Amino acid sequence: MSLRYWLGASKSLVANICLDLVNPKSRQFLFTHVLLRSGLAFEQRPKVPSLHFLDIFPSAEQLTIPLGNICYRRSNANPYELYCLSAITLLAAPRHVFEIGTFDGATTLRLAEAALEAEVLTLDLPPERSASHMSELFDEHENVMNGGVGRCYRNTPVEPRIKQLFGDSRTFDYSPYQGSCDLIFVDACHEYAFVKSDSKAALKLIR
Repeated sequence: MSLRYWLGASKSLVANICLDLVNPKSRQFLFTHVLLRSGLAFEQRPKVPSLHFLDIFPSAEQLTIPLGNICYRRSNANPYELYCLSAITLLAAPRHVFEIGTFDGATTLRLAEAALEAEVLTLDLPPERSASHMSELFDEHENVMNGGVGRCYRNTPVEPRIKQLFGDSRTFDYSPYQGSCDLIFVDACHEYAFVKSDSKAALKLIR
């Protein structure tokens, strides 16, 4: 970008900050809030390179994935994520799959449908543990207490190949399954401490 661009941008930055300070009631520090949010977003940006899905899995290009009817709700993977997950599973052809974070079983169902010969183990909080995490995991707590865990795969042809496990993913005893899984999907609580713990567990599960 040219020097003229940066001079114009700097002029606009200073002018808008001054207007926020001079007219706080009418402007309500709107520009300053946007600027601060931009700074936070920059600090929280991904620290690893971002690649297109097909650059990582070129074999998935033009792969047809039957997703069927999709009912999208908060905390669910979106349709594109479901396509990617199903494509990876189909290409990997795993025999043993472990999912950390069942929620309503929407992704569990896709994993089982894409890996037709696989056993799918899926882990979620039991009601008694869910209550203790209510402040951290409100959506999860509500789903557990309403009997929603795994509801999407219930009474489907793939249900016999799905084994529902219950426990806190940070303290769950993974030892019976260590080194036995071909594919692990980590999608429980997205808070840093949970993701770090679940990712460490996943590395021990992989064959």
